[in-house]
Amino acid sequence: FAAVRQAKDNFRGWLSFPAERGRGGPVGRAQRRADGGEGGPQAPRKDRPQGFSGQIGKGGEEVTLLPKDPDVSAERIRSGIRRVTGLDVPVVITDTFGRAWRLGHVNFAIGVSGLKPIKDYRGTRDMYRRVLRVTEIAVADELASAGELVMNKADRVPVAIVRGYGYARGRGSAQQLVRPEELDLFR
Repeated sequence: FAAVRQAKDNFRGWLSFPAERGRGGPVGRAQRRADGGEGGPQAPRKDRPQGFSGQIGKGGEEVTLLPKDPDVSAERIRSGIRRVTGLDVPVVITDTFGRAWRLGHVNFAIGVSGLKPIKDYRGTRDMYRRVLRVTEIAVADELASAGELVMNKADRVPVAIVRGYGYARGRGSAQQLVRPEELDLFR
């Protein structure tokens, strides 16, 4: 937290941390494999341990481990920042994700602390004064994706500081972003 201590005045927004590669913790970036590829999330497979994200490199020596409980890791980071700086900032831990029906990958939230991960517009009116019935915005995922734009996948930048977003403070969890099984089209 030495860098946080030095930059106390800069921590007036929230932080986004990519999942640490190889240690199951909250900070870091994937390293390029010898064959030029890089890790990324994969669909769960029975031959891979829980928390595995990415590909096994040549010779099977490189894997990407996600935090065992990313929400707990986000809370630990948030508490550490608060202890060192005196500031209470939300923290989002991110990872890369592929999407059905879309090409390309985006960062998304796998751990959240200090903000509500979903902004619920249901019951409010749109610009044409119609009542919104289904709109819920996954703000933690959107902030994670925005953070990736400045962290840049290959640059090994571990943190993005976002300023100016009027987030809803509160107890949040990345688990709130997971679609319930009865509404999931792919299970």
